[in-house]
Amino acid sequence: MGRMLSRGSSYYKRLLAIPAEKILCIDTETTGLDPRKDEIIQLSMIDGHEKSIFESLICPPTRKRWPNAQEINGITPKMVKGKPELEEVADQVQEAINAADLIVGYNLPFDVSMMEAEGFDFSGKEQYDLMEDYAQVFGRWSSAKGDYLWTKLTTAAKHYGIKFAAHDAGKDARATIKLFYAMLSDPEFMTAAVARDRAYVKIQEEAEKAAQKQEGQKVTCLIVATVFLGMIILSIIEFISWLSSCAR
Repeated sequence: MGRMLSRGSSYYKRLLAIPAEKILCIDTETTGLDPRKDEIIQLSMIDGHEKSIFESLICPPTRKRWPNAQEINGITPKMVKGKPELEEVADQVQEAINAADLIVGYNLPFDVSMMEAEGFDFSGKEQYDLMEDYAQVFGRWSSAKGDYLWTKLTTAAKHYGIKFAAHDAGKDARATIKLFYAMLSDPEFMTAAVARDRAYVKIQEEAEKAAQKQEGQKVTCLIVATVFLGMIILSIIEFISWLSSCAR
């Protein structure tokens, strides 16, 4: 995460006002966590009505084994054999992205980075990551990390009574879209989010004042230094002038 959010209640009201069919929730299962070398092995894209836009296991073109990821998501090389490669369905997937007004997800930056590595274009699309927002409102602060701790989707979903089997892209996406509407309609979340925003604004204002004060101190020091240097130069000129008069 690494940054404090500042949005205000109007932001959430605007997101909730977006027609459900124009919201696209995405979730991926992958061979690992590195977009530079890992690949997508399952992709789910649903709208705000939980209608399936695209859902399929994906056959990765290069990776043949992913034992560490397999322990988590349960997807084996045998399961993806004969399934489409992303290149085969790229037009359908990109059309879904293009048609959306809002892209949502849980740990969305990861899913987007994996898809962008595969050539998909999200430029100009508004994105909303539930994980970051949930952590900053209901999460626990870590002084050691200087950030809010990452919260699992199962934990956030449980907070709103949403039950599902994790690490399946389709089930994760449906839990995420349920969480989206539950969280943004929750007065408790809204109150806490607005309080967070006010605190953030105050921190920003204090930081700006401190920066201005520091800048003012720098200017003062520069003026003093300039005046002092000018006095030294003037003294040197007068001394040289005195020596010249003595030499005559």
